[in-house]
Amino acid sequence: MINVKEERSPIQFTADLQILATRPIYGSTGQTAILNHQDKDFLFEYEQFQPLEYTQNQYQNNLTAVLSFYAYVILGMDFDTFSPFGGEPYFQIAQEVVNIIPPNVAATYSGWRSVDGNQNRYWIIENMLSPRLRDFRQGMYDYHRRGLDISHKDMPTARAIMK
Repeated sequence: MINVKEERSPIQFTADLQILATRPIYGSTGQTAILNHQDKDFLFEYEQFQPLEYTQNQYQNNLTAVLSFYAYVILGMDFDTFSPFGGEPYFQIAQEVVNIIPPNVAATYSGWRSVDGNQNRYWIIENMLSPRLRDFRQGMYDYHRRGLDISHKDMPTARAIMK
């Protein structure tokens, strides 16, 4: 969800971006959240009817870069819940999105550099690919696939895994 806070010009906007991703729980009608993040102070330019074009390994504009970054992070998180470290290729593409942002663009649009705070796009992907978060990523798999997904047929085992 993009919540526009300010219209700086007819084509430039400041907004908050709320990212919520869920996945289904097998054997039930329920869903479980895998990512819930708010990207604050999101600045972008958009002209009415302008197509949103994404080309891998090429910067187009901040709006498509941010949307593609979070799409790959969501895919990475989702794949991590279905197989151990299954999201690795998607996290690597998200890191490529961060790496192709030109320095002058990163200086204008916050969230792409390490100096822009500690809860931004740079640090999200840096941490997801860090060996320090391997246990977290394994835990995401164990909790979702080996816990929630089997709870409909073997609740005691599921509970033991999800502790």
